[in-house]
Amino acid sequence: MTKADDTKGALSGADAARHLDQQHTHIRKAPRAGLKTRTALIVHQRGITKKQLEKFHCLHGTRFDYVAFAKNQKGSLDWLIFGTLAPHPRIPAPPREKKPPRPKAA
Repeated sequence: MTKADDTKGALSGADAARHLDQQHTHIRKAPRAGLKTRTALIVHQRGITKKQLEKFHCLHGTRFDYVAFAKNQKGSLDWLIFGTLAPHPRIPAPPREKKPPRPKAA
């Protein structure tokens, strides 16, 4: 290995470090997901139906009770409201049992 090869490798390492630093800067400056977006992520991840979500709506469906939703789904209220990932559970909810189909009336 020549001295020129060492220099070339060091420069590519410096470029890689600069590129990584730029990526981290972009991540820090990126807009964060809102409360509704994080709620939608949980709903999609756990397969919650609209009928199951209705029990969290207050005042005839005009307001959503995020505190009750977080307690019911055993999720962190800090993650839901502020986006703090440390207390967010990483294990998805257990799958729900499927009900047998209703018999058709004759």
